[in-house]
Amino acid sequence: MWTGKDFKGQRLVITHIGVSNVIADVMNNEVSSVKNHYKFTAWLYEKRNAEGGNICLQSGGQTNLGGSFGFNNEASSSRLPDHANTCI
Repeated sequence: MWTGKDFKGQRLVITHIGVSNVIADVMNNEVSSVKNHYKFTAWLYEKRNAEGGNICLQSGGQTNLGGSFGFNNEASSSRLPDHANTCI
């Protein structure tokens, strides 16, 4: 994930399986674009501990979080599941 649109700016890579608050620790409410290179769906949440509003990205997905997503500068935590799942 990046702080800037179109995968520019400060970069953060999350590899921790399960819930992680590293976003809040490094770039809280600054994430503007993401790429999901993880083998399963990845989730971003607006609050710590995988709480609050969320978005999911299918494996291989990439996007700017503004516009129709409406999640620009909102992410504070993430969840990488240890099994296959889909966005609902």
